[in-house]
Amino acid sequence: MLPRLLSRTRLRSGAILQGVCSAIAGPAAAFDLAAADPAPSIRAYHVAPLASRGVISVFGDDCVRFMQGMTTNDITPLEKPGAGPIYTVLLTAKGKYLHDLFAYSVPGEASQLLLDVDAAGLSSALQWLNKYKLRRKIQLAHVSGQYSVWVAFQGDLSAAATGQWQQDPRLPQLGLRGLFNKQQLPPPPGGSGGSSSSSAGRKQQATAMSVVGEDLFR
Repeated sequence: MLPRLLSRTRLRSGAILQGVCSAIAGPAAAFDLAAADPAPSIRAYHVAPLASRGVISVFGDDCVRFMQGMTTNDITPLEKPGAGPIYTVLLTAKGKYLHDLFAYSVPGEASQLLLDVDAAGLSSALQWLNKYKLRRKIQLAHVSGQYSVWVAFQGDLSAAATGQWQQDPRLPQLGLRGLFNKQQLPPPPGGSGGSSSSSAGRKQQATAMSVVGEDLFR
């Protein structure tokens, strides 16, 4: 008798629990405690501005041709608006390292490039470029007041390189990189609503992995 009584008690308890859950969820919702799906995982990543970087504008019909002759990498893909970034280096005539930079073409503008450079060496880089501009139909300007450099790192960002967020050209593990209007926060990478952060510690980590020229060539 006792086993039968316990069995009936379990059945009644289960029926009562199922009834309560059905009443809360409504008749259209199926509530199964044993088969309930776990909470979907959130793609976490971190974003941070790089205060150690500055931006130079190269504007004019000859901007791509000019930079093609000034740097070590092939800049011609930047003839397509919105392309980039391309990682490249400025050298002296004897091949001595001067500055490393990331070159971007501006979305919707075929005659402008933006150069993401080390802020500490920006004035020197701008002076070097002006030295060789000669009579080319280009204008060089310091535009760090209009644009800021951001990086997105950690987490799964393999499918998030869209729009102004693009893969770091040096190494996929370095995440994404982009230039954005300084007056606005950048959109989430790939339009995702994943977790983001820009705490001081993560800014330092982003800066450490994104600045190359300070130590690599000296």
